[in-house]
Amino acid sequence: LDILETDDSVIERLRANVRFMRERFAEMSLPVFPSETPIISIKVGDEGKALMLVKALQAYGVFSTPVVFPAVPFGNAMIRTSYM
Repeated sequence: LDILETDDSVIERLRANVRFMRERFAEMSLPVFPSETPIISIKVGDEGKALMLVKALQAYGVFSTPVVFPAVPFGNAMIRTSYM
């Protein structure tokens, strides 16, 4: 917490990372939910595809979690990616 209170560059780097990822997802035409946080949710639809995407993203070092039925209606799966 001391670092966050005294070094603005940490937060600015996080914001830059999130901006970068949002831009890349937009270039790929992925449907992302609007947010101001370092958690980017991507609508996938199919539960199987969501699970495969999470596995692929994690292989590249992107922390992601699936959100599937029953947390969301069946066929409305999404993944949440988090940045640090």
